[in-house]
Amino acid sequence: MWNIFRTVTRGRLALQFFALLGLSFILGLITEALAKNSFRKGADLATGSLSDNQKDPFADELAIRTLSLVEARVLHARKDTLFLDARTRGHFEKGRIAGARSLPSEQFDESFANQLDLFVGVKACVAYCGGTDCQQSLHLAEKLRDIGISVMIFPGGWNEWRRANLPVEP
Repeated sequence: MWNIFRTVTRGRLALQFFALLGLSFILGLITEALAKNSFRKGADLATGSLSDNQKDPFADELAIRTLSLVEARVLHARKDTLFLDARTRGHFEKGRIAGARSLPSEQFDESFANQLDLFVGVKACVAYCGGTDCQQSLHLAEKLRDIGISVMIFPGGWNEWRRANLPVEP
């Protein structure tokens, strides 16, 4: 009787293991397919810029690209991406995306000149603020664009990043 129980238990464990392995593989394929599909429309994450075949020569040159959570996450993993927190210094100190630098849109003129060294070696620049109801990242991106710095916006901002349990700093 005991031998039968051990055999059945081993069989179930093996079955559960292979089912979990197969499910993980399928989820990986789905994630990769979704990521490729969403990136076709925008940023080339290998270079941090829009792909040439996506650029419309007659498109509005003043448009600022927005990023999905998936795109922001991939860019965040790169060492040559700069995340800029457009919120007030107080909000920044309470919590921020890991590695982000504070550049409040309301204090841009005072803060930017002192932080020029942040942009050295940067290939992608991402501005964010509190979330979709916040316009500070748009204002910051417009100011950076106006002085010739290419920047993208992560509209989900701090709230979406934190809800997704992605890397943050206190």
